[in-house]
Amino acid sequence: MIADHILPPDTQAILLLCGYFGNNSHQGAKPLTLSEYNTLAAQLRKEGLRPADMLEDEGEKQIEKICSGKIAPDRLRALLDRGVEMGFAVEEWTKQGIWVISRGDASYPRALKSRLREAAPALLFGVGDQGLLKSGGLGVVGSRDADETALLFTREIARRCAEEHLTIVSGGAKGIDREAMRAALTAGGYVLGILPEGIAKVAVSKANREPIAEGRLTLVSPYHPNARWTSGNAMGRNKHIYAFSDWTLVVSSDTKGGTWSGAVESLKKGWGRLLVRAADAPKGNTKLIQLGGVPLEPETVARAESLDKLLNSLFQPNKAVGDGAPTLFSALEDARSSYTPAETDGASPSVAEPKWDATEKDTTSTGRDASKRSLSNLPQRKTTSPEIGDLFSVVWPSLALAFDEERPNEELADLAATFNVQVGQLKAWVKQAVEKEYLEKRARPVRYLLNYHHRK
Repeated sequence: MIADHILPPDTQAILLLCGYFGNNSHQGAKPLTLSEYNTLAAQLRKEGLRPADMLEDEGEKQIEKICSGKIAPDRLRALLDRGVEMGFAVEEWTKQGIWVISRGDASYPRALKSRLREAAPALLFGVGDQGLLKSGGLGVVGSRDADETALLFTREIARRCAEEHLTIVSGGAKGIDREAMRAALTAGGYVLGILPEGIAKVAVSKANREPIAEGRLTLVSPYHPNARWTSGNAMGRNKHIYAFSDWTLVVSSDTKGGTWSGAVESLKKGWGRLLVRAADAPKGNTKLIQLGGVPLEPETVARAESLDKLLNSLFQPNKAVGDGAPTLFSALEDARSSYTPAETDGASPSVAEPKWDATEKDTTSTGRDASKRSLSNLPQRKTTSPEIGDLFSVVWPSLALAFDEERPNEELADLAATFNVQVGQLKAWVKQAVEKEYLEKRARPVRYLLNYHHRK
């Protein structure tokens, strides 16, 4: 349908449902908001369907059931009938070097899903190397009217990131954001820019052309390519900076405005690890530290041999990242801390199998300070060591989301490395999940996917 840019079926469906292709392309049917799409997606999962199934005859027959009175069926049909408009739009975007990915794509950043959950955008538009979407790195945010001391610190920390191959993640706004991005690129580093507007204009900007071509600059936006800047978009963009980053540093903040509100919301919702410049900083920085931000002294940065190691050292290992949902490691740590060896018969404590919901658990071991804990570190009974199956009920709620999208068998080794467990241990849990019918095992080639009919 589209030369040089054939979208996966799920992305085609999500783009038809949520995308804008021009002022008149929706023909009276307004594209779904993120909240509306989440409602629809939940219904699709309940029926064991994927977005692409709605493009088929069988899926179309179930639209009445899927809508459940919350979204008008005729509205869905009108949106899904915009194939021609979508084709022309994607062809034009492709000419500008713009790509689009959806939550249905395997390439969609897992960090957004695990940290933002249903707040993760249904669509992402971008230009540049998609690999930078998964690179993590240091988010840098701050005031548009920052003083020279703050700007100097920003340039220095951006230079250090470039030297250590840490990606700078920022929002492209005037002041701290733009200074961090410019300094990192000047030093030969890598930058992921999260824009509060469409990327159609910046994609062809002369200033961005060279670093994009070199694979050192990727620009991404949750808004359609021709969207204009609005204060609402800028506020909505903030959470994506935090979610993409291993750590986010507030260089300069007042007690109001976008930087302040984004940092406060991050602390409240646990989007990531928040650092705050602690010396010669405005009062907003001081208050953010009081609210839970981790102070970062410029002198400490200057003395540190490795910025990466310094940032890791400021946070306790094995803590869940996100809004408190357990990760694989925090679940195992909880099991370890609550374990009490029986003094008489050596019996192990029973662990009730918890209820789980793949939309509410954080499964990724995020950041460069992923725990080095091995399963062998768990306490053991005096007579025998716990078998792998003994821990299944503990780890499964956290492991489940790793299979929220179809995962090929050959990726299990990478998944084991992500969770820092042995491949054999992970495969044993996968086998047990298949036996319990929590996972569906598909053949030719072998791959695994959550069995949504067996959610509890």
